[in-house]
Amino acid sequence: MFNSKLERLRTFLSEQFGKEPVNIAFSGGLDSRFLAHACDYLGLKVRLFHISGPHLSLQETKDAERWAKNHDFPLEVLVQNPLKVPEVKCNLRTRCFHCKKGLFSFLLTRVNKLCDGTNHSDLECYRPGIRALKELNVLSPLAEAGLSKTEIRTIGKEIGLDNFNQVSKPCLLTRFPYNFEITTEQINSIEKIEQRIQEILGEVSPEIPFRVREIGEPYLAVHIPESHRASLSDSLIRKIEHAGSLEAASGKALKIVFLPVLSGYFDHLSGINKEG
Repeated sequence: MFNSKLERLRTFLSEQFGKEPVNIAFSGGLDSRFLAHACDYLGLKVRLFHISGPHLSLQETKDAERWAKNHDFPLEVLVQNPLKVPEVKCNLRTRCFHCKKGLFSFLLTRVNKLCDGTNHSDLECYRPGIRALKELNVLSPLAEAGLSKTEIRTIGKEIGLDNFNQVSKPCLLTRFPYNFEITTEQINSIEKIEQRIQEILGEVSPEIPFRVREIGEPYLAVHIPESHRASLSDSLIRKIEHAGSLEAASGKALKIVFLPVLSGYFDHLSGINKEG
């Protein structure tokens, strides 16, 4: 089955790009890395385009650059600030649509045809950004080939993709509730706190996923999946919660909150399951 899906991926990309390089919007996350690696595995040329800005941590951009260099993929890093779009800055429920529309419209001034890393599992979630991709005719080869997130990890391991269990890390704009005006200072503060927490967890279990979120309380919530509660000792919890005091710009303490599911927190609060 996996070989057939890889063949579907090869057929789709060959039909779209012929002998030209496959242009990929490259965040450095698992999906875009898998797409680039799979193209190389299938004998297709690749060009990567990464957009840096306040929506991504500086570490993610550095990691994307390092990975592309280590695997000999040509990478162009471009800078854009999605907060210049009013619907993004005010964090409307459709923020992702307006953000993707602006960023990918910019990329399409550089290339005639572009791919992103949307996979088939993403089609089952609330993803307003997918509508922007459709309007701009951005291709989603992984979704077209029917590749789910689980299959991407499994096939990635089989074809030699490094870090095939990479933890998902959505853009920093997802750390804020809808209809909340986002500032660069707030994003930078949360980014620094998350970096500090990652350093703390790195001493014990670097694979524990978490998000630092502004939830409208006197504290910032450190959301961690309930399934990882047993991995955190009381002393480690205190150390993580103390990390907020090291970032004075936030003006708030930290509080660990365990959740059944980590992703889509604000969507669940709003009763959103899937884009209509």
